[in-house]
Amino acid sequence: MLKLSFVVPALAFNLAAAMPAAAQVAPFEGARVEALVGYDHVGTREIKLEGLSLGGLVGYDWQNGNAVYGFEAEVDGNTTRKTSINDGERLTSKANTEGYVGGRVGYALSSSALVYGKAGYTIGRFRDDYRDANSSGYLHVVAKGFRLGAGIEYKLSRAAYLKGEVRASHYGDDRTLGGGLWREQALVGFGVRF
Repeated sequence: MLKLSFVVPALAFNLAAAMPAAAQVAPFEGARVEALVGYDHVGTREIKLEGLSLGGLVGYDWQNGNAVYGFEAEVDGNTTRKTSINDGERLTSKANTEGYVGGRVGYALSSSALVYGKAGYTIGRFRDDYRDANSSGYLHVVAKGFRLGAGIEYKLSRAAYLKGEVRASHYGDDRTLGGGLWREQALVGFGVRF
């Protein structure tokens, strides 16, 4: 009976000490939402456009040790456009909305910092508006391609985080896009993980 009186409290103490560790959520695991803003550059051999990209992202991550992997979906708008006037002819080229779905794989450097790479499918909408003294018209293009990117995520608290990301998208060699269209972006984001 004397031995049992020591064993039971010792087991209770060990279980109580282990419960908070078991209840903790992995630092980079779970659903997340983000707001993104940054530099946007779109170019073909014939034209270069620059502007500001604004977007939102939802995703979900899993963590196994230091390895983090997940999927995400994003929608962006922008101010990216260029207008040229030549002998009374006006041409405005615009990069409209862009959508993306893909995955990412990362490595947790600490409980606060994560580096990652990403890849996926992207679709962009582009438009040229033409006008002169006698006529006007437009060309609307929906282009599909792939995106590659890399970034770093830093936790501000258990739920909130900041991130910086660079990425490039290629939309193929469609003749209507001047022989090939690329998009490069450098963005910062604020996110919340649930």
